[in-house]
Amino acid sequence: MRAIYSIFFLSLFFVSCTKKTEFETQNYNKSSAKDCKNDYNCANINLTVLEATQKNNVSDSINNAIFNAVRNSVYTGEKPKEVKNYVDLTNSFVSIFTEIKNDLQQDKIPSWEATAKVKVGYQSNRILNVVVDSYLFTGGAHGYSALKSLLFDAKTGKLLPINKVFSDINKIVSIAETKFRIQQKIPENSSFTDAGYFLDKNIFVLSKNVLFTKKGITLHYNQYEVASYVKGPIEIELPYGEIDQYLLVK
Repeated sequence: MRAIYSIFFLSLFFVSCTKKTEFETQNYNKSSAKDCKNDYNCANINLTVLEATQKNNVSDSINNAIFNAVRNSVYTGEKPKEVKNYVDLTNSFVSIFTEIKNDLQQDKIPSWEATAKVKVGYQSNRILNVVVDSYLFTGGAHGYSALKSLLFDAKTGKLLPINKVFSDINKIVSIAETKFRIQQKIPENSSFTDAGYFLDKNIFVLSKNVLFTKKGITLHYNQYEVASYVKGPIEIELPYGEIDQYLLVK
C-alpha cells in the first residue's frame, strides 16, 4: 500500500513540475485628458500585457522580464529604474508629455501615442516564447513600431541566451544569410552595404528577435535594425526541417 501511495504522490509531483505557465491579460491605460482623441495636445498610452499567475519564482522571473521589455519599448524619460510597475509607466508617459507641452508654451504640439501588446507566441514543456509588439510616437515624421521576442526556459522562467537555443550558431547564420540574400535579391558575395543595408563590417548577423512557430523559427528584424525605415521590418523563415539538428530546445 505504501508503494502505491509513493507512486501516486510521485506522479502528482512530476505533473506539477511540467505544468505550463498560465497567464492573465491585464490592461493599463492613461490619457492626458478625459476626451483625448485629437491629433494635437493629447497623450495616450495603452498597454495590454500578460502576467503569469502562479505564485512562484518562475512566474516572478517571467513577469519581470516582460515588464522590462514593455518599459524599454515605450518609456520616454531618463530614469527608467524609477518606473517600478505598469501604473508608474503609464503615469510617467503622460506626465513627461505634459511637462514638455508646458515648457514649450505653444498653442498645439503633436499628440503622443504609445501602445504595447503582449502575447504568447509559442509554448512547450521546454520553452516559452513571449512577444511584445509596441508602437511609440512622440512627434516627428512617423512613429516607431517594434517587436521584441522573449525566449524563456519553461522550467526556470529564466531568459535563454542564443547559445542555449542553437547548438551551431554559425550554421544557423549561414542558412539565414542565404535566405536573406534570396529574399532581398542581394547576389552572393556582393556587399550588403552597397545594397543599402546596415550590417557592421558587412557581416550578416542573427536578429536579436528569434520567434518559435508551429512550422519553424522566424528571425524578425525591426525597422532600422538592418535596413532603412522605408523597407519596414524584415522576417526570415527557417523551417524546422532545415534546422532541427541545430535546435537545443523546441
